[in-house]
Amino acid sequence: MKNIALLVLFLGFAQAQAQQKRSLKDCIALALNEKPSFLADQIRVENSALAVKGAQSALGPQISLSYAYKYNAIIPTSLVPNALTGGNDTSSNLDGFTELQFGTTWQQDLGITLLQPLFDAKTRAEAKERRAAERLELLKRDREKEQLVYDVMKAYIGLSQKQAKVNASLVDTVGTYGTMSLMKAMYQEGKLLKSELNTAIINHNNAKSTLAIATEEKRLEQFNLGFLIGSATPMEVYELNAEPIEMIYPKMREGSDLVKESVTARIIKEEDALLVRQIIGNRAKRLPTLAIDGFYGANQFNENLRPFENDTWFGNSYIGVSLKVPIIGSDGTRSKVAQLKGERKIQEQELREETNRTQLEQRELETKIVSLAGEIALLKENLELRTESVAIYQARFSQGKADAYELNEQELVLQKSAVTLLEKEAQFWATLLDKYKANGTIGTFLN
Repeated sequence: MKNIALLVLFLGFAQAQAQQKRSLKDCIALALNEKPSFLADQIRVENSALAVKGAQSALGPQISLSYAYKYNAIIPTSLVPNALTGGNDTSSNLDGFTELQFGTTWQQDLGITLLQPLFDAKTRAEAKERRAAERLELLKRDREKEQLVYDVMKAYIGLSQKQAKVNASLVDTVGTYGTMSLMKAMYQEGKLLKSELNTAIINHNNAKSTLAIATEEKRLEQFNLGFLIGSATPMEVYELNAEPIEMIYPKMREGSDLVKESVTARIIKEEDALLVRQIIGNRAKRLPTLAIDGFYGANQFNENLRPFENDTWFGNSYIGVSLKVPIIGSDGTRSKVAQLKGERKIQEQELREETNRTQLEQRELETKIVSLAGEIALLKENLELRTESVAIYQARFSQGKADAYELNEQELVLQKSAVTLLEKEAQFWATLLDKYKANGTIGTFLN
């Protein structure tokens, strides 16, 4: 009676736990909000967006305040035709020219400068390269998200299977206990051999051992799922329970046959696009740049260090167009472009390899899923038949129409059949989840 009471309490506890379930969608949402590596990828995406804005801002007008205070130790000398000076100065070695110094010992320049690029292929190419890098970071974040969703789904489905195993073990334990109790009563009446009773006790002990193992496996899966969704306290982990696998099944099957390009393949393509942008950017270094260049301000000239003296400041402004044409340089553009072209060839081969690998993996997984589904259907039918047979043998045994050996043998076979079915179902769900990941559709049913 003590064991029966404990089993009833344990069943009640399991039922109470089953009422505190988190949906798979909730667990994935929690993981996406808590996983540090995924949050780090999100920050990288944000930084890439900022880098794009920074590169684009270089194409806009650049207005700045300019100030300089200079000490001219040697004032530059220029030659001016004598006709302009009205004299016949012979201080210059050149006939007809006069030597004149322009400037003062101290000089200040204060004003606003303007630079507006009109044609700057290098900066424009850099902005587009940053945009390609941003798209690449987005894809890498998607790959991290896909892996995280896969891990959560695997742990969640694993927990659901472990719960089913615990429930099945509980039922089996109760059944073997009933048989053992019945045989104990018959043994005490002298209607049963001790060896037959021993077999019943062994069957019941095996059922209790299976129940203990299943309970521990469930606890470990709870910790695994708790780690992924950020449930740190033991109480939060122990309260984690999944929906029955039958409720997840229709959602997972929906869209599982849709074949999409893998995230890895899309990353390889985007890396190739980035290489193209880098080639364009390197070639743009050899192109001319054209910009509007302007200044509005004033200059001060003084022979002494008197920065605030009146009547020494003079207005100054200009606006024009500046053109720069690279002619000779040692930036290694040609060799860098050749290197980037070689990397593109590598990307092409990696993309072919990834495409072939994905197609092969999908075919293998589909074949395995069909095979496992067929095995599971037969195992379920066999389990139903064996369960019915055990019930018949128990009834016949209680009426004295069947011997203990046959009943014990039937219960042992039933235990093995239940374990085999659970193992095959675990393989099926793991394979189906792998197919989801291979198809690139692992999160479609969550939308």
